[in-house]
Amino acid sequence: MPIDRPAFSARAGNGGESGQGLVYVLIVGAVLLVLLTTFVDILVREMRWIVGTGKRNIMVHAGDGAIDRAMHSLQVGGNWDAMGKRLIEGYRRDVTFTDVPEIAYTIDVQEGNWTPYPGPAVLAETAFTPAGDKRLDRTITVYLSNTKTGEKKKIQTVVMQTTLDSALFSGGTITIGGNAKVHWGPVVSYSTESNSIDLGKTVPDFPIFMSCGGLIINGKTAGNNSPSLDCDDPIAHECVDEYAADKLGTIPEMPIDYWRATAKSQFTGGTHYFGSGNKCMSISGPTMPIMDDNSVVFFDTADGKNFEWPRDSICDKTYSGGDDRGCDVTFPAKSCGAGVMVVMGDLTSVGTGSCTNPLQLTAPSNCVGRLEYDPLGCNPVDTKNAGLFWNGFIYVANKLHSNGDKMIYGSIYVRDSTDISGNFSVYFKSNSAGMGTLGKTIVRKIWMERGPKPGEKYP
Repeated sequence: MPIDRPAFSARAGNGGESGQGLVYVLIVGAVLLVLLTTFVDILVREMRWIVGTGKRNIMVHAGDGAIDRAMHSLQVGGNWDAMGKRLIEGYRRDVTFTDVPEIAYTIDVQEGNWTPYPGPAVLAETAFTPAGDKRLDRTITVYLSNTKTGEKKKIQTVVMQTTLDSALFSGGTITIGGNAKVHWGPVVSYSTESNSIDLGKTVPDFPIFMSCGGLIINGKTAGNNSPSLDCDDPIAHECVDEYAADKLGTIPEMPIDYWRATAKSQFTGGTHYFGSGNKCMSISGPTMPIMDDNSVVFFDTADGKNFEWPRDSICDKTYSGGDDRGCDVTFPAKSCGAGVMVVMGDLTSVGTGSCTNPLQLTAPSNCVGRLEYDPLGCNPVDTKNAGLFWNGFIYVANKLHSNGDKMIYGSIYVRDSTDISGNFSVYFKSNSAGMGTLGKTIVRKIWMERGPKPGEKYP
């Protein structure tokens, strides 16, 4: 009987193809299994990373919250210096805070910039000299621990105390006589005397007034004259804020060393930096350079050291080498300048200013009803034929005496007493480069997220 070879061959061929298909299925299944395993592993890692990132973000947010707490405390009167010297409980790593779930942290506030500090295992804190300005800079360091995972993190920020944001600011008493006027910005006295500012019979139509001491109206301090005249939110023509030391804090520090260095770098024929060379400096009508908003004109002390109020006094003909190192500068009529002027002693200004370039003076946006009772007082002012003397910021390390018809567009900070009269006028310049914000407002300069260093203690 003949054999059906084709049929047999067909069956044999189908069996080979089925085997090959099974191999393909096994290979694809293995690949899919590997891919699935890899995918699951990636997913697990991703979930762990997401959870870990969330926990790390919680630590960062907790650190930022602690920094905000420290910044708020630094603005309380007297705390800027006390916290920098580690005199305030809770801000010297002596209290462990646990207000954030699963997070424990401590806060340390130090003078200057401590971000370059290599850690206690490398250098003791007592042997480290912080960077920056110890008067104006504070470093806030938050040490955090996750109480479940044990993860540690450090958040550091360096904050800077801003400078002045008022039209007329004085560390001593303020006397405004004659037709002298101040417009568009606060008048502030840091004197604690009961007569720190005398406003006469009524609250003037402009601007607003604040003082660490009493403000006199009708011969009595505002609150004793009428309770309604003493308010926490002063408004022109309505009320003043007296005995406001808790809001104003301590007197802001000025960047004197920076100004001195800037003036020296701009030195042109001796008319940016006026150094006395260990001799008493008494100048009347100094020759001024060509200036702009970035110029600094600096009148230095006899020995080049900063004038220390109230210990130092003004030089009188000769310099003894003691504490009488301050200079005495007088600007007569026909004077003009711009930028920042620093007088390390007394400044006297008389006569009429002579800036010839006309300026359009613009009032701050909150002028109407706040800084000026009459809305017309907030209109732009043209300085043409107005006797403009200075466009910018003036710092006087001792006393200011001024009268005549001089106009200033900017701000004046006088460390001691202020006496202005005649037709002397100040118009606050809200966008002046030489000023910051009234009182103890602070801003962040540096923010850093850091890992722990050897030898550091965490809660």
